[in-house]
Order: sequence, then structure tokens, then C-alpha cells
Amino acid sequence: MTHVFIVNEQTFKVHLEYMFAGTGYGENEPDFIGCTKELDKSDRTENTFVEMIADISKVHPNDRVAFYVTGCKKIFGFFKAIETPFFTSKDTDDLMPLLDKYLPLRIKIVPDEVFSEGISEIEALDDISEIQHPYQMCWSLIYRKLTGMRGCSFVTDYEYSRLRNQIIENNDGSLNCDRFSYDIAQQRIVPRETTNNYVFDTTTDLKIKDRLLAVKKGSFERHLQAYIIQNYDSSVELKNLLLPQELLNCWIGNEVVCSAGEQRIDILTVSETEEKFQIRIIELKYGYPREDIIKKQLVWYIKWVQQYIVPNLTEKQVEIIPTVIADAYKRNCPGQTNFKNACDTFNVDKPLVNGCVSLNPVEYIKFIKTENDISFTRVF
Repeated sequence: MTHVFIVNEQTFKVHLEYMFAGTGYGENEPDFIGCTKELDKSDRTENTFVEMIADISKVHPNDRVAFYVTGCKKIFGFFKAIETPFFTSKDTDDLMPLLDKYLPLRIKIVPDEVFSEGISEIEALDDISEIQHPYQMCWSLIYRKLTGMRGCSFVTDYEYSRLRNQIIENNDGSLNCDRFSYDIAQQRIVPRETTNNYVFDTTTDLKIKDRLLAVKKGSFERHLQAYIIQNYDSSVELKNLLLPQELLNCWIGNEVVCSAGEQRIDILTVSETEEKFQIRIIELKYGYPREDIIKKQLVWYIKWVQQYIVPNLTEKQVEIIPTVIADAYKRNCPGQTNFKNACDTFNVDKPLVNGCVSLNPVEYIKFIKTENDISFTRVF
């Protein structure tokens, strides 16, 4: 996967000199990491931090990292993530004076394929001189700009390939060194002779499970989303439920914007095997599932995936699986009966799909959250 961190010119310089990427929420510090604080209902600051934790939790070791620099409005790449994301408290953050801001959520990086010159936002997002179809545009970053989303974004594998080709065209090869800085005046990455022997304290991870279990009332969809993002490929239970066997690789996105009206898919996975791509469209609900999920949301999500994701995949069969993850289904509850009926109707009158694309029946996965654990089971 490829992740794009949004930075300004000063923070970009520090990121390069100390080899990390980070994100934050003003001067706020999350007060629920590494503690047992309980909360009846999530507040706005916590919700924002949980969303940001979900964003950065997608970054796995060996994933690619790029930077969008707001001052010069250019995209620079590419670095590689190492280890897993971690938390830095204000009390131990020696880099705050250099950054002139607080970035508590961080990931360490190393050089991958680093180019001196970036590409402008106009080249990356607006220039359509070589675009044959709308689905070839870099919609992940276009939607990020339209919605003002947070500081760690994703791009699809196809979008990465296009961005990389554009950056290569702007350069005479990559930089042959492993220490860098950013020249603000020239707006370019430059080699650096000295090394900063800075040791990050990575002992505090961003695991969200304890916080998810501590939220007793109110909506905890954001916490549930972060938990799934952190565990979809490491928990045997979730891996068996969400990923195909004989997996080659998997791309995952959260809060995937799929319209100018800011409709968002909670979680989208694109898994590749030798024979096919499996696309799972996941809608999360902290309560019991309702019929409007099927009637109003999934139909558009499927249409968007067919129009904007499927055409950029290689020539393999594509399997789309609409999935609802929600609280335990109650068969004697009228609202739940309506949900099951809506699923049955959808499965009979499924939207039309094209060519090599197949559309599976809706899958419903229930979660059971107790004081000590959370578990998932496929209902149908």
C-alpha cells in the first residue's frame, strides 16, 4: 500500500532529517492511550483521534510513504515504513520545538525510491492530457481535498503507479543516498551529509481494543473501525472472515469517499489471489443492522466500485462481497426481520455487474462486545 502524509514545509524538513512520518490534531493529546479512562459517550476530540489512529494503523512495515507538502503544493516520494505506528507524548517529544507542532501518532521510515523533485498538485490531480477515462484520475487525493480529510491518506495501487511515473518523468533518476533534508527555497529534497542519531521511544503502541471495550454507551463505530483496521490480517478470526485463502496481497481503505456528496465506505478491501481480486465493501454499525443499509447505501457503493476501482485492476476475475458488520441480529425483532428481508430481496434482484465481475450475496457478520473481549461470527 501507499500512504500520503500531509505536511508543511517546516515539518517536511524535520520528517526527512529524522526519518519519520506523523500526524496530530492541533495541540491536543489523546488521553486514553495507555490508560483505563472510561467514557459513557465518545467526545469529538476522542472521535477525531480514533479516526486518525485508524488512518495510521493501515500503515504496515514495508508499505510506501509519500508526502504532500502544503506550502509548495507538491507530492514527494517514496519512502518505506518500518515497524508499526506508535504514540509520542508531549512530555517526551524532543522534536516539538523543531516541528513547531505536536504530532503524537508516528511511524518510522527509511528511503525506498527517493526523488529530488516532486510533482505539483496540478500535474497529479488536474492534468488530464493523458487521461482516457475518468476512473484513471487520482480520486483518492481529489476526494481528500474536497472533504478536507485528515493528515494520513491512502492512494490505490493504480494511483501510486501513476504518481510514480509522473515523478520519474520530473527527475533524472532517484537520489543515491540514505540521508536527506528539504531545501525550502528550491522546493526539493536534497542529500544530507550528517546523520541525526535520534532514538524514538516506540514502546507505546496504538492498539485500540481496550478503549473499544471501555466505551459503554453511545456510538463506537469509529473504535470498531480502528479495531478492524488493526486486526483484519493478524486476528485469525477476522482474517478467516474477511480475507480469501491463498492471499497474495491486500489493500485496505477506511472512510473511502465515493462521491462528491461525501458518501463514504466504512472499510474497503481489495484482496488479490492467483485467480482473482476479491473486493469487500464493509458497512459498520454499532447497533443492530437496519434495512436502509441494503436499500440506500450498498447499491451505490457497488456501482462506484465497479466504475472507479474495477477498471484499474489487472485482467482477472473480480468478486464483490457486500458485507455488514453490526451488533447481534435478533430474529424476533421487527426491525431485524426487515433487514433480513431486505438482504433476501437484494440477493434475488442484485444490481447488474459487468463482464468478469461477480456479485456475491450480502454477508452479515455480528460482533459481540463484552467487558473483556470482542468476537465476530458470520450469521449469513
